[in-house]
Amino acid sequence: MKSQYHSNRRQFVRTVAATATAGSLVNAGFSSLGATDTGVIGETEHFLYRGAPEGPYIDSQRDNKAFGFGNGQILLSEDNGRSWAHNAAF
Repeated sequence: MKSQYHSNRRQFVRTVAATATAGSLVNAGFSSLGATDTGVIGETEHFLYRGAPEGPYIDSQRDNKAFGFGNGQILLSEDNGRSWAHNAAF
C-alpha cells in the first residue's frame, strides 16, 4: 500500500510540474504575439480598450474559407483570409 501512495504522489508532482511549465510557455507565447498592455489605445473608468486590427473584420471561418467585411464591402476568402478574391459593395 505504501508504494501505491508514493507512485500516486510522484505522478501528482510530475503533473503539477508539467502544468506549471506549460503555463509559463503559454504566457511567453502571448507576450511574443503582442498580447501585452502596450497596445492599449484608450481607457475609461472601468476598463482598457484597443481598436480592431488593420484589414477586414473576419466574421466567420470554416475550413479554408473566411467571410469578412470592411471599407463598405463584404469579402470572401478561399485561403484563410490571406487574400480576399471575392467582394461586393455593402
